[in-house]
Amino acid sequence: MPPHWQNTYPQHWPAFLRVMIQILFAVLCMVAFGSRSLERRWNWDPDSGTGSAKKSSDPTNVATKRTDPDYMERISVRVGILTIIASSLLSTAVTFLTSDPPSGSLIQYQTPSTQRYLWVTVGLLLSGIIAGSSVMYMLSTYTRDWGVRVAMSTRGRVWCGLILLSYPFFVIFIAIATSTIGFTKAALQSEDLSVRIGAVLINAVSLSLLVPLVWRSIPPEWLSERGKHATGEKPQADGDYNGNAG
Repeated sequence: MPPHWQNTYPQHWPAFLRVMIQILFAVLCMVAFGSRSLERRWNWDPDSGTGSAKKSSDPTNVATKRTDPDYMERISVRVGILTIIASSLLSTAVTFLTSDPPSGSLIQYQTPSTQRYLWVTVGLLLSGIIAGSSVMYMLSTYTRDWGVRVAMSTRGRVWCGLILLSYPFFVIFIAIATSTIGFTKAALQSEDLSVRIGAVLINAVSLSLLVPLVWRSIPPEWLSERGKHATGEKPQADGDYNGNAG
């Protein structure tokens, strides 16, 4: 794998800066490609039914010509789904902006405070749709050779690609959080006690679901690496994970 694809940086950089950049790079890789590094993207195994990575000494091995279109189609479908979700959320936010509440005493979301949150949500989702549509068009014309020679030929272009692929996901997450804050503030100011209690319960349940979601998304091999480091064993490579769901 080329040096500019690796998550390593000069030793003369401050340690805290290297750690922060490495964490950010790993997060972007997870969102964009489903792995914490670009190793699986580089060493895509054409003979594996699980889509695992395969070690190769071929410097041009950025997914084989036979499997690369299928791999990029998976990424395109993922971005397409996020774009559809952003479009649905955008239409919902616009509906709340342009309609009056059914009962002003129940919940008043036409206050300036809530409106500001909704407008921020609309702006974020609109930018996510634009970015997602652009990425889908780019992926439809993406070729293996062009990706190596142009799209990911430098470290800066690698980072730009990861940001573009990850942007719709983060925008949707921030937009949902922003609109939730706005509606929660409106609900807590309601004259109806049941609305205030319901807002607290809904937020508590939604936040609690993040715990099993994150836990189930972490492969067991990653959790065992800390123990292997402590005992001096060689940790398992990122590409060795076979992706079997637990």
